[in-house]
Amino acid sequence: MANRLTIILSSYNRPNLLRRAVDSCRTQVDRGFDLVIFDDASQEDTRQYLRSVQHDPMVSVLIMNARNLGFSASVNAALHAVQTEWATILCDDDFLDANFVASSRVALERSDKDCIVASFHQVDAKGRVLKSFTQQQQSLDTAQALAANLPIAGISGFFFRIGRRTDRNLMRDYPSSFFSDTLFAIEFMLANGVDTSADAYYYKTVWDQSESALDAHSARQFFEAMLRYREELASLLEHHGASGEIKSSLLKPMSLLHFTRVLLLPILARGALSRSDIDAWFVLARRYDPAFIPHCWLVSVAWLVANHRTLGIRKLAHRAYRRWIMRRPVR
Repeated sequence: MANRLTIILSSYNRPNLLRRAVDSCRTQVDRGFDLVIFDDASQEDTRQYLRSVQHDPMVSVLIMNARNLGFSASVNAALHAVQTEWATILCDDDFLDANFVASSRVALERSDKDCIVASFHQVDAKGRVLKSFTQQQQSLDTAQALAANLPIAGISGFFFRIGRRTDRNLMRDYPSSFFSDTLFAIEFMLANGVDTSADAYYYKTVWDQSESALDAHSARQFFEAMLRYREELASLLEHHGASGEIKSSLLKPMSLLHFTRVLLLPILARGALSRSDIDAWFVLARRYDPAFIPHCWLVSVAWLVANHRTLGIRKLAHRAYRRWIMRRPVR
């Protein structure tokens, strides 16, 4: 029986992690899948490993770009090589549970959607499980899917129905955004919604450079990326004729709670922020959403606390208290 699923494994300059990802494909209980590997012009150590697996019967196609094309163009090149109805993308720093293919088979056979999203385990750089995210088994239309705030992390763990598409250049080019994979997933959800799988799991690696561990400087870069992401997302929604409800849901800025967790707490924890960074925050906030101006005042307070940490918060509070006492009238 012909395979229904292709695993597209993306590679870029991480040979040890790539080896782990390939091994996770090799140890699948259900071997009923094709494997397409694309490498976006990595250095020689990565390409040497890829040449060593080139003739492995498990590898259907190996694409090694002569120059770096970026994620979007590389994915489109890999999609042209897909011969199955479904494809899933696996980033080289992630890896699959041994039952990933077997557990997804029922969902792939029953779904009438163009997109399915799997469950995942969040792991650290050493592969230790930090937290598990199990999808609630459900079928959502486009509006529900985009408003559901499903637990997802990057592009790994998504299944995309390729067989229905006549144009294999499925992914628009987003050269200025490192959220291009998120935009790709949204494109498929805009077609007819999404189904979720509670049974199929993969392992998602969380890095120090990821959103959950930003320092003050990279937090500013993250804010800039969010601004570009919203601009590109608005263009995508306009292109697909999305409803006003969907646009309103997707284009709203991050919440104060999310802002505090992602940006404010790292500043307090690390304390590396300059006055020029503060000024840049205000400029970015006005472009992102005027409602973020109060958020920037919070950053300013965090900067003040962080830069006076050596004095000690108690010492500052005590000094302020003494000044208040000295100004009180004597009775």
